[in-house]
Amino acid sequence: MDKKDKNTSKRREWLFALIWFTAAAALYAVSVFVLKDWLRYFFILPAAVVFYVLRLVILLPLSKKKRSKINMRIRMTVQIISCLAVLIGLIVWRDSYSLPLYPYLTFMLENESENILSIEHEADGRFIINTQNDTLKVLQLTDIHIGGTISTYRQDYAAFHCIYEIVRQMRPDLIIITGDLVFPLPFESLSTDNRTPLVYLCDFMQRIGIPWAFVYGNHETELVAQYTADELNNILDYYTFDLGGCLLFSRIQPDVYGRYNNLIEVRNADGSLNQALFLLDSNDYASNKINDYDCIHSDQIEWYKSTVEELNAREGKTVSSMLYFHIPLPEFEEAYQALLRGSNEAELLFGERREGCACSDKNSGLFDVIKELGSTKAVFCGHDHLNDAGIRYQGVDLVYGRSIDFLAYPGIDKMTQQRGATMVTLLPESEYEYTLWP
Repeated sequence: MDKKDKNTSKRREWLFALIWFTAAAALYAVSVFVLKDWLRYFFILPAAVVFYVLRLVILLPLSKKKRSKINMRIRMTVQIISCLAVLIGLIVWRDSYSLPLYPYLTFMLENESENILSIEHEADGRFIINTQNDTLKVLQLTDIHIGGTISTYRQDYAAFHCIYEIVRQMRPDLIIITGDLVFPLPFESLSTDNRTPLVYLCDFMQRIGIPWAFVYGNHETELVAQYTADELNNILDYYTFDLGGCLLFSRIQPDVYGRYNNLIEVRNADGSLNQALFLLDSNDYASNKINDYDCIHSDQIEWYKSTVEELNAREGKTVSSMLYFHIPLPEFEEAYQALLRGSNEAELLFGERREGCACSDKNSGLFDVIKELGSTKAVFCGHDHLNDAGIRYQGVDLVYGRSIDFLAYPGIDKMTQQRGATMVTLLPESEYEYTLWP
């Protein structure tokens, strides 16, 4: 090849490189702005580099040996289109996440519960569950952490399977998820999309066919997450009880701080109140510092207090209630330390504490209000995935729910002692008992 041919060949190669990387960058830009996930499709750029290197190492030498008569422009066009087709195929494959999970996303679990429920949605947003036999099995699930990408398929499949087995064996009447339904953090899920995994989980819960409610955790609306709580609430609307779904979620909620706060009243067959189940948002972060967790705010506590007093006046007695939220109170740590000291204020009911208490640095004063009112018998939280202890502290049960998580903690998919669920069975006369799975 003479010098002129070499220069021509170099110019053609530079032209190919310019067109190829421009096309790859454009494809990535379209994926980001249309499909709205800059991280999920970042693989397009390194893949473009790999394809180009393969062209230099394999295609060009073969082309020179065969002395193909095909016009250079046609060959260049075919190569670019072929490589782009492969990249687009990778995008489709990456978004075909739900296909392997199809059996779990479309099954319908046969409901064998003997407790026939009547559910009402009041004008103020609260839900009323009327029981037939004055009992209700309330299953707490927590820290499910669905990633919603092909890279988290194995962990998500395990999480769905775990929930399926729990529900199949325990047959609850109501399910409450205490936060961290999804996990849109790029280090583990390789995505900042918090919408897609929420849709998968809602579809799954819808197929279970059992009424369920939830409180937000700290991960649903991470700073890097794509969608706000209001945008997620728009999605949740499609699964609500009012539209024939199973989700006890109301757009009408108390005018207090937080992404979602509400009340579920469980009533006996005669209409009397068995338990008031408060769903409180423990919020996410107090600042942009890592693990600087927020707490339940003063107006939320005031709403809880005034609602209990309203129920007391209506029922003519101090009602029995339970609280569900995500981030534990500082008193969870106090209770454990009192247990270690052998204090008569703390009694271990069940479970173990395998890690520290990642509570807020600020004490909101909620526990003091709980003791003052004398209504709340048990507080349920999640957040600390390895803890499943229930400690009765100063007359109040402080319960860590057993977690589902297969994703968020490094190596937790290989750990089993903490995984499962916690169920409280509401009995007549506002009594209750616990059951753990497994």
